[in-house]
Amino acid sequence: MKTPETSAQQDRFGSLAELRDAHNALLSRISEESLTSEDEEQIQEFLEKAAAAGTLFDSAADRRQAQGLLDYWVTTQYVQARESAKDQGSVPRLPRAQTRLARFDTATVGEATENADRLIQSFSAADQELARRVLLRLTELDAETEEVRTAPTARSSLEVLGDPNIVRTIIDGLIGAGAVKRMGGDPGSAAEQLSLANEALLRVWDWLKQWLEQRIRFRDTVNYWVHHARSEGALIRGVLLDEARTFHDLNDREREFVERSRNAEISQTQRLRKSRNRFRALFIVALLLLIAGIGLAWHASVKGAEAVAALAREKAARASEKEARDTAVQKADLYQEENQRYAALLEESRQIVGFYQKEYDTSTPDSPFQMSIEAFQQNLGAMAWVHSSQGGAERVPYDADFLGISVPLPELTRDLKDDAYDSGRPLGYFHYSLVFHRKRRTAIYTACNYDRTKAIRVRHGPDNFRFDSYIAKEYQHGAAAYVDNDFDRGHFVSRLDVLWDRPGSLTDEAVQSAVNTYANTTPQYEMFNRGLWARIEDWVRTKHNPKAERVTIFTGTVFRDDDYSYRYSKDGGWSNAPESRTAKVARSFWKIVVSCHAAGSREPTVDAFLADQYSSVDPTTPKDNPFDWNAFDASAYQIRVADIEELTGLDFGELAECEPWYATSRTTQMKP
Repeated sequence: MKTPETSAQQDRFGSLAELRDAHNALLSRISEESLTSEDEEQIQEFLEKAAAAGTLFDSAADRRQAQGLLDYWVTTQYVQARESAKDQGSVPRLPRAQTRLARFDTATVGEATENADRLIQSFSAADQELARRVLLRLTELDAETEEVRTAPTARSSLEVLGDPNIVRTIIDGLIGAGAVKRMGGDPGSAAEQLSLANEALLRVWDWLKQWLEQRIRFRDTVNYWVHHARSEGALIRGVLLDEARTFHDLNDREREFVERSRNAEISQTQRLRKSRNRFRALFIVALLLLIAGIGLAWHASVKGAEAVAALAREKAARASEKEARDTAVQKADLYQEENQRYAALLEESRQIVGFYQKEYDTSTPDSPFQMSIEAFQQNLGAMAWVHSSQGGAERVPYDADFLGISVPLPELTRDLKDDAYDSGRPLGYFHYSLVFHRKRRTAIYTACNYDRTKAIRVRHGPDNFRFDSYIAKEYQHGAAAYVDNDFDRGHFVSRLDVLWDRPGSLTDEAVQSAVNTYANTTPQYEMFNRGLWARIEDWVRTKHNPKAERVTIFTGTVFRDDDYSYRYSKDGGWSNAPESRTAKVARSFWKIVVSCHAAGSREPTVDAFLADQYSSVDPTTPKDNPFDWNAFDASAYQIRVADIEELTGLDFGELAECEPWYATSRTTQMKP
């Protein structure tokens, strides 16, 4: 029995693809020599359904293709009619309704989008995600271009996307709204074919347009990765990777990108797991040391108590008065109770060790106990740095006269001083100083001295980040701000900036620990931190005024009220709970590098840079900053020092008076 829905579908083709399929089928059935009466009936039916399908086509390109197919069969029928009417002297004309596409029906599509909008908005966040996956499965992105088309799909292929009962409810709701239609098969059966009700929905329905744009952005990300030699820094992880794995229409490059991203994520997880095991090993070793200490204390206490008790009893035996004897015995009992408490604590500690011995294999070289030795060695340098830094033994802060000319630290405005930690007092570290923003929990700026002639290269050790001992913990973002998201711990001052003229008492790990503090890092998208920003850092160290032996580098943040706010829980990961913390993720970062123009010169040469890690339109996605690593055009990101002053509220004094010192360069020199 025909329902109004199926009747309407049978009166017209439901999509351009369906129209093309019908055209090809008709070509294969009809003889090229002459048309039979049955052929004429089939052509007539095709013309009626094709013309009526014009109500679904909103784009000029689709309408041109559809009209072309219509014209072909109109001509075919006209030629046949002309041959048949030679004796009659006239050829009957076909009605316009069979030769021209009907006008696009905006009312039908508009009603469908309104109904579908209300349906999607009524869903929970989890059901909206399922609806997204269902609708994207009914579309297909061309393997090479950005053309999107409808893709009829069996109901069974949709129900595997989530809870089948919920998926069925979503599908039936979309059918009722007019956004999805039935194409064939028993309604509700696994073999039932479903499709978007109208190709125009690809272009006019905002929900679907937004989801398709995300799909196309993923294609752009993969193309960027391919263009940049398949750099590991461009791979994705976490939520973005999970979303990419749901796309059914990946091309070969996209499948390779997803596979490599997955492998990189697994490797990172394994490294984190190994790090946690080492932490557990450290805890066990510390526990063993504690037990040993308790044992020694207990032993000493027992010996002491025994001696005191013996002495007390001897005195009591010699005492002639009952009070003296009672006092001595009471003291001996107190010492015995103390020994019993030590014994109980020692036994409890032994039970804890026994638990860990059962939980972790201690018989192999890779056991936590064995790995603890390596972990201790890796952390000795960092521990030595923390210990020495408390007393300032190895701190060599920023030197304003490092270049042979005075380059003082920038001045803060009154508002910045109010928001800065310790009223903006510079905190001194190893070859650099830092001024910290207590409200934004990140650096306002850093100032670093770098000697190219003494630079050394060492292996990159494990990145063990720690809270800065100069700044209270509540003002710093810890590890939780970087869990389950796409943010790197972006350094203001990197280890390469300070690896020169190192005191012999400091290990490589200690120097790395000097910059691996949460005060010296800020959330930066991985693609930005390891891509454009890393290239600017490299240019500053190696390309700025190449003949200069010493350079001074300022790095900082542009604070805006509309910077992206990312909320995270104390254990990491996005959270909207009342107790969660907010990380204001800055959009823009700047650098200023200063050197002497030539050996013995007192004229400074200055370069200034500004780079954005995301756009003001979509802060949740890193900005695509395409560049050639081997042919980097620094001028594309250079600005004036005065511009940085205006954006930040900092005052760099005479540096802001710089202007170009030769026409073909953005490098600047102090005015005479």
